[in-house]
Amino acid sequence: LAAAAASTTTPTPQQPPQNQQDDDDGSNDTDLSARIATCLAVLNRATASDEKIAPEQLLALAANTKLVESAQDLQMQLALKLALAELFLLRTDYPKTIELLDSIETALASGTALEQATAASTRIYALIQMGNVAAAEAALSKAELLPSAQQVSELARNLWVNRGQIAQAKGEVVAAVAHLEKAAELAESTRTGTALERGATVGNLAASQVALGHYVAAQKAAERALVIWRAGGVLKNVQAHAVYMVQATVLLQLGLAAQAKVAFANLDVDGETPPAKSSRLIGEARTAILLGEFQRAKSLIEPVVSLMCGTTGANSMQCARAHMSAMDVQLNLDVANTGRVVNVFETLAHIQLVQRQAPSPANNTLLLLYQGLVAAHDVKNVRGVDQALQALTLRAVENDASRYSAARQGLALAMRLRSQNRPRDAEKIAQFAISLEPALALPEGSVDLCLIRLWRAELGGDKARRTAALANAHTLLGSHPWLQGW
Repeated sequence: LAAAAASTTTPTPQQPPQNQQDDDDGSNDTDLSARIATCLAVLNRATASDEKIAPEQLLALAANTKLVESAQDLQMQLALKLALAELFLLRTDYPKTIELLDSIETALASGTALEQATAASTRIYALIQMGNVAAAEAALSKAELLPSAQQVSELARNLWVNRGQIAQAKGEVVAAVAHLEKAAELAESTRTGTALERGATVGNLAASQVALGHYVAAQKAAERALVIWRAGGVLKNVQAHAVYMVQATVLLQLGLAAQAKVAFANLDVDGETPPAKSSRLIGEARTAILLGEFQRAKSLIEPVVSLMCGTTGANSMQCARAHMSAMDVQLNLDVANTGRVVNVFETLAHIQLVQRQAPSPANNTLLLLYQGLVAAHDVKNVRGVDQALQALTLRAVENDASRYSAARQGLALAMRLRSQNRPRDAEKIAQFAISLEPALALPEGSVDLCLIRLWRAELGGDKARRTAALANAHTLLGSHPWLQGW
């Protein structure tokens, strides 16, 4: 937007854009400047403020190529199309983003270093979201050769963000955090770029730290992002949703289910993109499972797959994870309602097919985990519990977040197996979950910690401790289906 704004005057964002057809041939420079100024106002409002922009306004603007191409200044055309590509990225229309970037590929050769770097970053992120990591890596290699890519702090910061995004898509979470820490350091030390961009960079770090299981660090990074935005007067923006999601997710990951439920409920969902909505619903559904609200979890999870897969593509990593999240809910519903697994086999087969057709390294151990969980519930599979234990063990050594995940999945599996009247299998899985507890920083009030204490008392044969632990579990979880029969 900066390059385009340098050639014309941008009206105040508060002025509503006129949604009208363009019939001008470009000969009236005054009229053209006014219409391009309106275009810029819409884009600025859509990307840098909390004002509501109707989707049809954006689509009409993007489709009106005559308006953009009527500008005699080629730099203006390039800047406007690049801004539109960024806009469609924010609106999660990734194919349209790539289409717009392809249309300016030749013109970018004579563009500024910032325009080239912005186009590269936009392309890389869109490709990752579409599941095309190899193409994203190729785009990154090309971007690293751009003039001043390493010397100009704003461009260097973008490259570190891109490296982090690609590493995370490949399942290399430690490397992703390291890359994003360097990006955040540049964002906070050099203070180049807008407050919106710098806060978003630190927010990216917070999200990656959640994926690694560094929950205290994630909370601190989220607060730092909010401080940057608050100081810059842009606290209300479309990217803040992800930072507030980090805070809610940390509560969920630590097992503070009641607090997480409140945090998710307080999220501003106005203007939420399909992937953001999908992620939120997954978090809310998992919170509902911890609280024993299985039917609520079912209603929350129902739109998740279509929302995520419809945006990122059927072969994307995010789509496969949406399917797995739906399986989480269905496993609990099946066991609670019928005492056995009946509805997850078809979903599992679909995810396995996707993983074979479009392998996602980031999903390898996660898919093994869900295969193990389903196998453990299959009464015809005599090795099912051992398969689940093996998968849980592999998951636990991946990173800190995976260790928390393995403990929770193990505890949930143990509770479900016990409700299926399979006490020995349940105890075997529970013992594994208990073994992970010393490596977890679970706070008081955590559902996970509560269940670990219950199982420890059960396995230890201490009736007094078991009675106290069960009373505490009922206080925390009420009439949770997992506690039936205790």
